[in-house]
Amino acid sequence: MAAADPAIQQHVAEALAALNAVYNGSGPSHKEADRWLQEFQRSQEAWSVADAMLRMESAELNVTFFAAQTIHAKIRSNFRELPQESIPSLRDSLVDHLERWGGAGKSAVITRLCLALSGLALQLNWPDVLRDLTGRLMRAGSVEQQKQAARVLLEFMKEAGAGRPSYVHRALHVTCRYIWVRLGDDVVSRSSRQQSYLRSTAASVLVLDECQVLPEEAVNHRIVVPEATQVAFLQQLCESSGFLLTSLEQIAAGPLGAEIMVQETVFQCLQSWVRHVNVPGDEVVRNPLLSAAFDALGNQELFETAVDLLVEVLRKYKANNFLIVQLMVPKAMALEAAYMKSLEEEDADVARGLCRLFTEMGEAYMDVIMAPDDRGQLKLVELVLMCTSHPEREIATIPLYFWYLFCRTLESLEPADLRTARCTMFGPCLMRLIGVLVALMRYPEDVDELAYDEIDDLKRHRYDVADVLRDVCRILGGVQCLRQVVILLDQELGTLGALARPDEPGAWQGVEACLFATRSIGRDIPTSEETIVPQIVGMLPRLPGNHHVRYTATLIVGKYSEWLKLHPEHLTEMFAFLMEGFASPEVMPAAATAIKNVCHSCGQLMGEQVLGLLQGHLNEAKAREEHRIDIKDELELLQGLSYVVSTLAPDPAAAAIRRLVEPMATGLQRDGVAGGDAKLAQQELDRLTVVVSRANPVMQAGREHPVVMVVRELWPVLEAVSAKHQSSGQVFEKLSRFFKHAMRTCKEHFEPLLRPLIAHLVGTFSVVPHSSCLYCGSICVTEFGRRGPEFTAVLFQMLSDFAQAVFRCLQTLDDFTANPDVVEEFFYLVGRFVDYCPDPLVTSPLLSSLVRCGMVGLQLHHREAQRGVLHCLEEVVGLAMAEGPTGKANPRAQQFMPTVEQVLREHGPGLVQELVKCCVGEQPSYSVDGDGGSVAGLMWRISRLCPAWLQEWLQQVLGALPAKVADNYQKQELMEKLFGAQADKGRESFDTAVARFTSVCFQNQRSWSDP
Repeated sequence: MAAADPAIQQHVAEALAALNAVYNGSGPSHKEADRWLQEFQRSQEAWSVADAMLRMESAELNVTFFAAQTIHAKIRSNFRELPQESIPSLRDSLVDHLERWGGAGKSAVITRLCLALSGLALQLNWPDVLRDLTGRLMRAGSVEQQKQAARVLLEFMKEAGAGRPSYVHRALHVTCRYIWVRLGDDVVSRSSRQQSYLRSTAASVLVLDECQVLPEEAVNHRIVVPEATQVAFLQQLCESSGFLLTSLEQIAAGPLGAEIMVQETVFQCLQSWVRHVNVPGDEVVRNPLLSAAFDALGNQELFETAVDLLVEVLRKYKANNFLIVQLMVPKAMALEAAYMKSLEEEDADVARGLCRLFTEMGEAYMDVIMAPDDRGQLKLVELVLMCTSHPEREIATIPLYFWYLFCRTLESLEPADLRTARCTMFGPCLMRLIGVLVALMRYPEDVDELAYDEIDDLKRHRYDVADVLRDVCRILGGVQCLRQVVILLDQELGTLGALARPDEPGAWQGVEACLFATRSIGRDIPTSEETIVPQIVGMLPRLPGNHHVRYTATLIVGKYSEWLKLHPEHLTEMFAFLMEGFASPEVMPAAATAIKNVCHSCGQLMGEQVLGLLQGHLNEAKAREEHRIDIKDELELLQGLSYVVSTLAPDPAAAAIRRLVEPMATGLQRDGVAGGDAKLAQQELDRLTVVVSRANPVMQAGREHPVVMVVRELWPVLEAVSAKHQSSGQVFEKLSRFFKHAMRTCKEHFEPLLRPLIAHLVGTFSVVPHSSCLYCGSICVTEFGRRGPEFTAVLFQMLSDFAQAVFRCLQTLDDFTANPDVVEEFFYLVGRFVDYCPDPLVTSPLLSSLVRCGMVGLQLHHREAQRGVLHCLEEVVGLAMAEGPTGKANPRAQQFMPTVEQVLREHGPGLVQELVKCCVGEQPSYSVDGDGGSVAGLMWRISRLCPAWLQEWLQQVLGALPAKVADNYQKQELMEKLFGAQADKGRESFDTAVARFTSVCFQNQRSWSDP
């Protein structure tokens, strides 16, 4: 570039001072210097200043790195600002810098310069770049300089290959040529054989690393390249795969192939190409490297890399590639002895790798396993079963997905006689699997000492294993599986009984695991079963007293509650067993859950007597000082009581509900109103909500619903609580939840309370804008929006009143930011109104104001608020669509079309501008695509109604975007995908195009901000 003038020198001095402040300063001066440097990198002068800094003698590494980074960023993001006449000078300067810093060995600087030079080659489409650089960089004579030059070329080709597919094939040939010829034979004549050998080893690894990176870069979506270029690049790689495989074979077979580092890199390179490139399977299987990977399993240093490669081959080439199957299966089967040896030597790493290999083979070759002819598939299934029984839980769980896939495939196998034959073949294996799964469910001996997160992980693990056990039930049948579990349970109980100390650590885990398995498959046991379940039910009260055992045994009763419904002779004993659980704080949660389930299934068998017993027990549990019942367990019991109430006749049900609610109403008045305790008020509201949501007896015509009666009688107390805790959002959330469930339980019977409730919600919101009031309003629309014009009028008045209050609350963008929950719930309310009863809103000027308000709401940094706005706007535009995204017809589309067109004519340009801002990062973009409210979803609906308008608006907005956000090619690519003659008009393609454009814009800007 041009020689530095005094002005450039002044800028250099300023940049050096700022760098010194960044690296050596602190506080405000550090931050100010950092901001200055970022601004400097955006300036026109940065080109010449960075060039001058790279030419400085004895510069520190941070200075040279900053200069190289700056030039890289400028080429990538601001190349258009460079005059054409300066480009040759820039190119020569970069090569000069590479020559200079290549000898200095500063790898970070070299990498940045390579990135910059490759970026320049992409910008210029430099046709002979490899020949030019090779001739210049490889002219140095010393061994070290040639090593560094080779590294520079590899770095360059890594970046150049990512952008220009035409470089790929040539890059491979030229790089190999120079590594093998220039750094091999030529250097041997000038240096000792040992130096040549070491240098060639390092060079080989560099070449292999580069070859590994090429396919990874091809699928790297963070690289901003046109989609067509990316596809062409992958095609070039595919065409180069034969050469690549041959080169890898030659390297592995050559004198350097004995080096562990070279072998490992060969396998990693092949794995990368198998994963990302469509390498023909017959080429892979003919290459000796695949067999070499199996041989490498015997080498501890290569084991993991070899396993990774073999697993990748299994994932890529399924059972339809016969040649690969023919090679892989016998070699894998021969590894059984190696797996057994790993068990004997307790070598978890080898066991884990072989388990991965067996499992992946089973998943990939499921069609072979289910084939009608005998191919030795039973042996593979037994190998996977052996892995599932590994003593380490982390290894034993690797095959769980295989068993899911195995059972589902076997279940759907056709024809039926083939399915029967395969079930016969694999049945014994599955029976053994039951025992293995039960063993996997065992608690560890130190379970009581585990931390909370460890307990949580353990529970998830047990549920995952239980899912597999249920899959086995689909093949063998629930009764057969339960019979096997009971056999295991009897064995565990016998072992436990023979112990001198049955309570010692590790003694009870086997029993508990069998009980957990019994509970897990409860849904798969028919309620008519007459042999095994009675045996289990009779066994439960006599089990050991360990609280873990008792906890799981208690939950079994709840799981088999439907069976108890058809076998009421066991109900009294089981109910007494459950009540005993309340004596133990550890078992109490299980007892509450089980009683809830039993009441739900057997409520008709219980009657008012059990209702009184349970309520009395509940009151006693709440009153006692020690082991007082937790609120969560109390709510479970209340659900059970409410289920029983629902089975009663209307008069007894109403009386029972009054008895349940009376202490809650008293507590709400005493603690929530008079005492002013918000937490206690919330608890009482939770209790009331459980009752009104579950107590729903069969109603007779003309009778008041008992829940309506409860709400009416509680109304003064509820209003007093609302007034007392006006500023508590939590209390209002509980109140809104109470009203929601009351409406959903009562349905049309709630009509007498609808207007008072709406008046209460609107009045409260006008004073204190709690978003829960808006949410409750949405429930009013859901329950009454389609019940007739008289309700529509009431609901529209509610919406109008809410809108006035919201508009007063949201005057500025800061107001929106301070109240995201209000924005979210308000626009969900509007969207629900549009869906249920849009007529009065469509003819009202309020609609235009709502859309205008929504355009401001799109600027919020709040995911759910933005989604609520987008969902609402989608619903508005969808009014005029003849068919929605799901294909559902809209018979009133033509009726609403003029209104929607008027709204779009008025707000469309501004709305599209806001949507594009979301795409390009000028404002938040939490929901670019997808269902339930998104940028792409809203634009797609507009495109279906008025494509010409959207095309015009988009063209205007895109035209105003700066090049650093999106260049002309990227803008045109979006327009072609959305509106071109070949454009796919489907929603999925539209979403994909918008999402890709968004990604491109973010990458363009990141390339500048994060050089």
